[in-house]
Formats: sequence, structure tokens, C-alpha cells
Amino acid sequence: MSSQDAAYGCGQTARQAITAFRDNGTPTPVEAATSNGALMRLAPIPLFYARNLATAVQMAGESATATHGNPICVEACRLYASMIVKAVNGASKSGILDCQADLWQGQPLVSSVDRVAQGSYRQKEPPQIRGTIHIVEVMEAALWAFDQSSSFAEGALLAVNLGNDADTTGAIFGQLGGAYYGYNGIPNHWKEQLVDRALIEISSPKAI
Repeated sequence: MSSQDAAYGCGQTARQAITAFRDNGTPTPVEAATSNGALMRLAPIPLFYARNLATAVQMAGESATATHGNPICVEACRLYASMIVKAVNGASKSGILDCQADLWQGQPLVSSVDRVAQGSYRQKEPPQIRGTIHIVEVMEAALWAFDQSSSFAEGALLAVNLGNDADTTGAIFGQLGGAYYGYNGIPNHWKEQLVDRALIEISSPKAI
């Protein structure tokens, strides 16, 4: 499903985990890495489980461990999945960004992720907000762009114009922005540039 003739751009952490699985047949997530790959691919999980917030949060964490075993990566995916589920179910922006404390009582968020849940991105501006390869920093950047903007296009441009790992920051913003603003909220002149647009438009996740 690449937009080019072959897949490209696999991150180092995902490559290491996939290679280990190929070689030994056992899932081998990378424990030390705090890179952003698990978060940039997250959206299908919360969309599939969108009718059950607690299940979506649990499965989002499990999805991270296919490649990323660091608790920071797992918890970032759990937090961001909760926001995507609330968005796709019609919550307000303040409701989406509000830290829903009861979700984390059984398994508290690690401190760096909890600071984001409490709104750390609201206390910063670029260059303190950075779209880097670090999963917490890039989630903070995506949430800053979401919080600061009033449309999908404005938020996406805020996200990618932070520079650094710009495509990933845009992808992470786009998951939440897309859930909140909907497909019709994406500018038509952007959608006209999609490769295999017809295939994308007839494909939709089936929530359970």
C-alpha cells in the first residue's frame, strides 16, 4: 500500500523488531527505544474499538508492543487512543483534551506521558514545542497544533511547520484532527493529490 513502487522509510526501531521476528519467529519489541513509530500508525486501533473506550485504550497499548516495548511508548499510545475515540464519538475539543482520570486508575500513565495528559503543551510555544522522533515530544507537538487551531488545515500546517520529523508530526496530528473534523474537513485540493484516492475512500474501519 505504498504510494511508490516499494515500501520505504521504515524506522530503525520497527525495522529492528521486524527483523528479529523474521529471524526467530517471536515478537521482539525494542525495549529501550522511545521513538514515535508506534504512535504514527495508531489510528486503526482506536477506530476499530471506538464503541468501547476502555478496550480501545487497552488494545492501543498492546499494539505498540509489536515493535516498541518501552512503557513510555505504550502509555503514549494509550493516551492518544483515548483522545481519538472521544473525537470520533463527537466530543468537544475540551472534552477530548481533558484528562479523564478514571481511565488511568488501574494502570497509571508514566510521568512523562501524564504531564502531556495534564496539558503540558499549553504551557509551551515553539521552539519548546518540537516535532522530534521522541514519542512524548511529538505527541506534545501534535496536541499543541490541535489545541491551537480551528480547522484541519490550520492544525496540519502548524504541525508540519514545526520542522524536524515533520511528516510524522503531521501524521500524528492528522489522526486526531481527522477524527475530530472528519473527512469533509480535509481541504478538497489536498484530497485531490492522494494516490489511489478511490481505494482510500471506499475503505473504512468497522468499529465493534
